[in-house]
Amino acid sequence: MNKDNFVAKATSSQFLQARIKLNQNATNNFEHWSINTMPQIPLNSNILDLGCGTGKQIESFSHLLPKTCLYVGCDISKESIELIKQNYSGLPQLKLINESFDKLESFFEDTMKFDLIYSFYALYYTENLKLLIENIYKKLNDGGVFWVVMPYKNTNIELFSILEKIYPIDKKVTYSINQFSSDIISNASEVKFSDIDVSLFENKIKFESSADLLTYLKNTTFYKKEFEEKIVQEIENSFTHEFLLTKEVISIKLTK
Repeated sequence: MNKDNFVAKATSSQFLQARIKLNQNATNNFEHWSINTMPQIPLNSNILDLGCGTGKQIESFSHLLPKTCLYVGCDISKESIELIKQNYSGLPQLKLINESFDKLESFFEDTMKFDLIYSFYALYYTENLKLLIENIYKKLNDGGVFWVVMPYKNTNIELFSILEKIYPIDKKVTYSINQFSSDIISNASEVKFSDIDVSLFENKIKFESSADLLTYLKNTTFYKKEFEEKIVQEIENSFTHEFLLTKEVISIKLTK
């Protein structure tokens, strides 16, 4: 896949909202899990969401936080930032930055520090992971937490087994699932984070028709339109009364 097409699809508000809508038909509640997994932070915390997308986490977490907090969201998609502005209903003051999180070091004054910097399903789009983690470390208060949530080993395994009969899955996609979490931990260790807390969560997304599954696939970064006829055929062959797609999640919390 062309790099520009990959990034455009990954950051598209339209594709993101389509995936979120279809992910709602899940066997377990990801939102409840993420709230239960959220690190302990002071009541007057500064919080930074890197790759905030359309604000799903901001909306969930902000209702649990007092006005004394400052919430900052950063995303490269202008559409997504505008959606957050329209829909935000939490209590903390919200600041939004329409920029790549790779430019984190230029966003704030040197004295601006955070108690929690987190990223859900976004950090693997960085151009320089080591530098980004170094900059995150600098922007954390002592005792502050860097929290990353991302896909893990068995994510999309049922769908990949279908597609791999037709074409190889893009290496950027397989890297984000199979290797990225290890790279987060190894780079964080070099930067001297003091503590690590890891947890796993497995979900199943239920598709009740082959059409829904195909719609979901078309909104992913690993769909290749030029193979659509073969993809439709393989999906129809694999579909019975429903299709269950694994979503395995890893949460990594690193303390400064």
